[in-house]
Amino acid sequence: MNRLVVLLARQRSTLTAVATLCTVASFGIACRGAEPIPSPPAVTGDLNASVSPDGAWVVFDHLDSTGLPSLYRARLDGTERQLLLVGGFGGDWSPDGSKLAANEGGSIVTIALPTGDVSDIAEGYGPTFSPDGATLAFSSAAPFSGPPDLWTVPAAGGTATRVPLPGPPRDELREPDWAPDGARLVATRAAGTFALFLTRLDGTDTSVIMIPDRDLTHPAWSPLGNRLAYVRSGGTANEIWLVNPDGSAHKRIAADGSYPQWFQDGSRLVITRLLGTQQSLWTVDTLGQNLTSLWGSP
Repeated sequence: MNRLVVLLARQRSTLTAVATLCTVASFGIACRGAEPIPSPPAVTGDLNASVSPDGAWVVFDHLDSTGLPSLYRARLDGTERQLLLVGGFGGDWSPDGSKLAANEGGSIVTIALPTGDVSDIAEGYGPTFSPDGATLAFSSAAPFSGPPDLWTVPAAGGTATRVPLPGPPRDELREPDWAPDGARLVATRAAGTFALFLTRLDGTDTSVIMIPDRDLTHPAWSPLGNRLAYVRSGGTANEIWLVNPDGSAHKRIAADGSYPQWFQDGSRLVITRLLGTQQSLWTVDTLGQNLTSLWGSP
């Protein structure tokens, strides 16, 4: 046998554990999925970041040379870069900074810090902690077949509950984020033109923010509660915009951007920028000024 594909079992005991996919050939072994990462300031391929509640750490996805994601964290200055979960993506911090929620394939998991212990929570995508840390909101089509819905589940695990919106058919709701009062969610409505969808947890007081011929995605609710960040696309490159929760006062703050996430004080955001073929992390303030590469020029 000239080739054998071996999947090394995932180690969940420490943050430094690494799972790799290796091709064993007669001339040696080639591995991918946990490649060595260069130190800042020359890091590219980092995207979809979230800043810790104390502002000291950032968790983010990194795409290796094959396009496979893994979940990392690092200090805000790029030091102490650590691999958290091979194949993980979309990390979100608990309010006390002790855990992360993330995706591993189509499963939602939590990662305890600093031990790195991983717990399976539910099937779905885009988990995000409630302001009190007790609940995760996420998007899932299970147990239905068809468009995804908004769901909540105890952050410690348990029975998931669908947000009781009318349907089916439903609005293909994805990428939820909590209002800081914990009573409402904003999500991407993916049916038709992509738009921002707001609802209370009991499925009432719903509203939609949309712009003809433009897709609005990846909403993130300001910790101050007064603004939503989102990605606008269609006819131009992806751009980062802000809007009031009532749909007024749209303001562009960055071009060539995606995945906006707020710093805890609400004064600025960390975003992903695509410059040429290189993705990297940047910060920008709410006036659209002080656009700065997080860890130096890519």
